[in-house]
Amino acid sequence: MSEETKASLMTEESVECSSPTSWIGIDLGSDTMVLGSLLESGAVDLLVTETGSRNIKPAVSFQGRQRLIGQEAHDSLMSNVDSTIVDVIQTLEARAEVEKTAVDSTMDENGSITYNVHYEFNNNNATSGETSGDLVAVTARDVVAMLLMKIISLFVKGEGKYIINVAVADAYGENAMRMLHEACQIAAAMAPHNNITFYTCKGSNCMIRRYNQQHAPKGEEHEEVKEEKADEGESTEEKTKVEEGKTEGVHEKKKKVEEDEGEGEEENKVKENDTSKRVVLVDVGKAFTTVSLCFLKESGALRNLETTSSHFGCHDLDNVLYGMVVENLGKKGCDVSSIKQGSRKYLRIMKECVSARKILSANRHTMVVLEVFGENGESYSFEVTREEFEQKSERLMASFTGILSQAMTSTGTEKSMVEFVELVGGGTSVPMVQSIISEVTGIEEDKLRVTLDRSSCVAIGATLLAGEVELRKGVKDVVVNQAPELLNKEDLISLCNTFSAMQQQDNELKKTRDARNQLEGYIFSSRNLTSQKHGKLIKETETNTLLSEALDWLDSHDTDATSAEDYYTRFVELKEKIEVLNKEYYDFVREEEEKRAQERAQEEEAWAKERGSEDKEDHDNRKLPTAKRMQQVLRNKQEATELFKGGNFAHATARYARALGLTSKFFDLNPEEKKEVDEIITVLHLNLAMCYIKQEQWKKAVSECDEALASDSTNPKAYYRKAYALECMKDIDEAFKIGKKGAKLAPEDSALAKLVKRLDGKKKKQLQQEKKMYAKMFG
Repeated sequence: MSEETKASLMTEESVECSSPTSWIGIDLGSDTMVLGSLLESGAVDLLVTETGSRNIKPAVSFQGRQRLIGQEAHDSLMSNVDSTIVDVIQTLEARAEVEKTAVDSTMDENGSITYNVHYEFNNNNATSGETSGDLVAVTARDVVAMLLMKIISLFVKGEGKYIINVAVADAYGENAMRMLHEACQIAAAMAPHNNITFYTCKGSNCMIRRYNQQHAPKGEEHEEVKEEKADEGESTEEKTKVEEGKTEGVHEKKKKVEEDEGEGEEENKVKENDTSKRVVLVDVGKAFTTVSLCFLKESGALRNLETTSSHFGCHDLDNVLYGMVVENLGKKGCDVSSIKQGSRKYLRIMKECVSARKILSANRHTMVVLEVFGENGESYSFEVTREEFEQKSERLMASFTGILSQAMTSTGTEKSMVEFVELVGGGTSVPMVQSIISEVTGIEEDKLRVTLDRSSCVAIGATLLAGEVELRKGVKDVVVNQAPELLNKEDLISLCNTFSAMQQQDNELKKTRDARNQLEGYIFSSRNLTSQKHGKLIKETETNTLLSEALDWLDSHDTDATSAEDYYTRFVELKEKIEVLNKEYYDFVREEEEKRAQERAQEEEAWAKERGSEDKEDHDNRKLPTAKRMQQVLRNKQEATELFKGGNFAHATARYARALGLTSKFFDLNPEEKKEVDEIITVLHLNLAMCYIKQEQWKKAVSECDEALASDSTNPKAYYRKAYALECMKDIDEAFKIGKKGAKLAPEDSALAKLVKRLDGKKKKQLQQEKKMYAKMFG
């Protein structure tokens, strides 16, 4: 922890930032965290990680001296089950059974979880208590603080003021909110420039805010809940104080909020009016379900009447599938008694169950395949049908019916009063979930609306609310509240010292790991020089001798005992020797690179002249008719296709991305229009994946394929392009798995079949090479 941060913690003075304010919203989901940033135009930009992903996995992994956070941690789960935490968001609300892993954990009388993980970390200040050998106690609060610090490191840049609004499940109780607020306090204190203020809000308010932004007319969008008058001790001047530099209309919007206080009291009495119109918002996530029953104003805005929330989610459905899989394994002679909760086999089954649930949402049946699963390497496969899945889930779905019925009953809402239902969250795509929603609300299944993006709705709402914090000063706000500082200064400093030491250890390890990877990558890429253009100029024998010597040195030097400087020095020496030895080859390569750079510069110049300043539509938030908005999307798509055909892949990427952004501006779509838009979105993601493949940006290509599969889980092109990108990343095992899965879903696709055959050959060749290498090492 810096001296500046420590000094600020020891004083009661607040830090004022003269730089512009930035607003970030976080959907703290149990499965993924989605983030948004508020633009000056009032639109929300969904944030993307360094790997091109639109979400962050809420996972933290400890192994040796290494600590991983986010996607890296989640990816390490299978190889590090006893020290990878993936269930922290739900365990804040004492729901540890949702994704049980092998991590040793205890729960106190308040429901607070403490994990005991294997972590070689020497520090006088333990994060949560005792440290024994390499066993470190880490609380759920600490893990959430780590996740928030990861977000800050990715998206908080510079010294400007940041307001971060964290949206959580409505089911969160007092203890869960206390731990979240403490985590926010720690993360804010650890921020490099001490420039972050955390706020928290419930997911239901974010859904309503997002709905009002998209569907309510301008000036009516701030209608989420009833506001109450401020304390009498506050002056009128304090109530109307507005931060300098805010956009025009802030004073008017604030006046609107204060004027609506009396109106809200009247509208909260609409239960007595049987003719009033109601709207139901349903969010089914991984671990929690939230149902908000709202009053629909004549203006089109929603005002919340009642919100019910429960510990029901997709994972409960996955558990039903898990029971079906285990039952089938037992019938096929597999020893299911050896499958323990949290074990690798358990996690493998659960992964297949998640995939099966998604496929069954669009298909009547699917195959579950567990390769090399048995004690003696046996593989198992069997069919799972939607009909059987629904039968096994009947008792579970009764609890979901109760959540919806409670909201309807408590507000005196009859089926005839429900105007429409909006679906949010991945769980609402499950047919039996939709069937129950239709039965309870009286809205036909094909008329259930999905005009709010299922995955980003809460994040967008949280971001919009973050931008309105200043507007709500002077009223007691039940929508968004500043996270209180619950930890005393001494405890906070001690915790910050511990986290600072962890970060320092992380940085040192990353620097060493990057240096080793740089050397290793150079060795293996140099082995393929002979297959490249001008490869005949390579002096193969001498080059391979140098590479083998470097590989032997790499194998004999462990990361823990070798510094980053040693790895880097060895890399520089090897690179210099290889380039001197093959000078003629590298002269040709450099000459061609310079030529390509000149061509790209000319393309950029021509592009800038051609396009000029035509892209004003990026800030177009008008509610255009569906047909007109579709014209914009298709025009950008067509232009992107022409650019792609001409080899201008970077510009094509920008055009496809612009077309994709325009698809978020549709509203009030009927089922047929919604289907058409979804199909175009899938195509745009696939086209973006191809653009990234052409530019050799493999991770981004994989991310776009994942987005395409999220909307169309059986699309063969998505499987092919993802497998191809993974192959180019040298991840042959994962590429083969994805390709094989796609081939099973589309057996008629010859391209996928050829890809799987090629990958199978590479796997076998890779295995043979590994055998030779081990024979050389141990022979």
